[in-house]
Amino acid sequence: MNHEDELEIAPVAPAPVNLAKASTSELKKMPISTSNADSVTRELVKRDKMVMLKIQSTERDKSAVYVGINGRNWNIPRDTWVKVPAVVINVLENAKITQYAVMADPKQKDHAEIESSEVSRFGMSTKAVEEPATPITVPTTTKVK
Repeated sequence: MNHEDELEIAPVAPAPVNLAKASTSELKKMPISTSNADSVTRELVKRDKMVMLKIQSTERDKSAVYVGINGRNWNIPRDTWVKVPAVVINVLENAKITQYAVMADPKQKDHAEIESSEVSRFGMSTKAVEEPATPITVPTTTKVK
């Protein structure tokens, strides 16, 4: 057998990684494929910094806001402070709607223009998660008989 014709081929798939034990920087560097996109993103969302969020209700919409990111879901009530991962804020900031306005010139009664503008879909407030105050330890006294 002639060894000149043999090629060494690297494995197609890398060895499986325990996502729960991988560091956040390792997860961010990990190549994303159709087989691991959901699980890697889900693990990163679990580790994301938590923030407080309050979505304001409007005249037309007082219902809870549903946000889903690769298998993780949140049903966020309006007008209430809730604790969510920071990535949820990014999703809500990217939610836009188009508003239309009729621009009419009173001098030209038969002519009007429609202008459109893109605005944020949700009015919201955010703040840092308040860490619980360190409890004060009161020394206990013991009675000696």
